[in-house]
Amino acid sequence: MQNEELEGIPNQDKIEAQKPTWQLTPKTKKILALGSGIFSVFIFSLLLYLSLFGKKPSAKKIPIITPGYFVVTATPPLEPTQWASNSAVVKIKSDLASLSGQLNIVDLNEPILSLPNIDLRVTFQK
Repeated sequence: MQNEELEGIPNQDKIEAQKPTWQLTPKTKKILALGSGIFSVFIFSLLLYLSLFGKKPSAKKIPIITPGYFVVTATPPLEPTQWASNSAVVKIKSDLASLSGQLNIVDLNEPILSLPNIDLRVTFQK
């Protein structure tokens, strides 16, 4: 009964047989080390050659741009709009000036919210 249920699942022997059995011999290790060393030296020498003799950017002359001559004209004095003499606008301006003056007079400091004076020179006696 148990074997019938496990027919689709490979057993441990089949799994062991599927693992690769090759290993690196000392000769193969030497060849790989020598090949990687030669490759590293080749890459290093190629980078060194390119950094020393590669195409370098030429020093280009930076053009100096001088500003052209232009005439500065004075702007004409601004004329007040039609709303500047309107009674509602004049009243708002006067109210704003009054409020601004009152705010400049009022002291906004709250002594209750200030930090207390703390004596930081505390000594503890034994």
